[in-house]
Amino acid sequence: MKKFIISVLIFTISFTNWTSCLAKARKITNSPKKTVSRSYARKTTKKPKHKKIASTKKATYSTISRRIVASRGTSNYGELLDWTYVNRIFPIGSMAKIFDISTGKSFYIIRTYGHLHADVEAASKEDTEIIKSIWNGFSWERRPVIVEVNGRRIAASMTAMPHAGIDSQPAGQIVSNRSGGYGTGENLDKIKGNGMDGHMDIHFLNSRRHKDGAIDPEHQQMIKRAAGLR
Repeated sequence: MKKFIISVLIFTISFTNWTSCLAKARKITNSPKKTVSRSYARKTTKKPKHKKIASTKKATYSTISRRIVASRGTSNYGELLDWTYVNRIFPIGSMAKIFDISTGKSFYIIRTYGHLHADVEAASKEDTEIIKSIWNGFSWERRPVIVEVNGRRIAASMTAMPHAGIDSQPAGQIVSNRSGGYGTGENLDKIKGNGMDGHMDIHFLNSRRHKDGAIDPEHQQMIKRAAGLR
């Protein structure tokens, strides 16, 4: 009898535990599911914008005066430079300083005309007086000289006979009795009040005469002397 009662109690306890567990399982099963949403926000790293910094340096342009010439330096001779290049370095309208090789005297001239060689005029009356002191007056004598212009010292040959112009008449006009026996023609005298009528000649390596387009051998010899070659 006792064994029967014990068996019934064990069954009852087991059944009770089983129903309790079943109820809990149903409760869990019927409960609403929690959904976890994960949002993955992309981390965008913005590149820093590089601001353009305006340059505070302004371009500067140096205006070179035509009167600026190179210093004489220590050399006693000039550079032997072909007329093709000299014509660019020493354009019409440029001022240059001339050194006479033999006396060491110097003066200023301005290139006013010429395409086969440089036609030049004394820059002032004072320069004309220096020229006359070197050549003992106006003369066709060829002398070795150094032309200082735009930073270059160039070997050259010069005569000191003004020709083909009249100082008292406007440049470019047709006039008669031009200096040097050139008769009637265009007045090739641009620098006024400098104490000379017309212009003078300066030759460089391989430059030519205007009258016939030929190379002047005497001028070329003086040019080489100015370069220290003879």
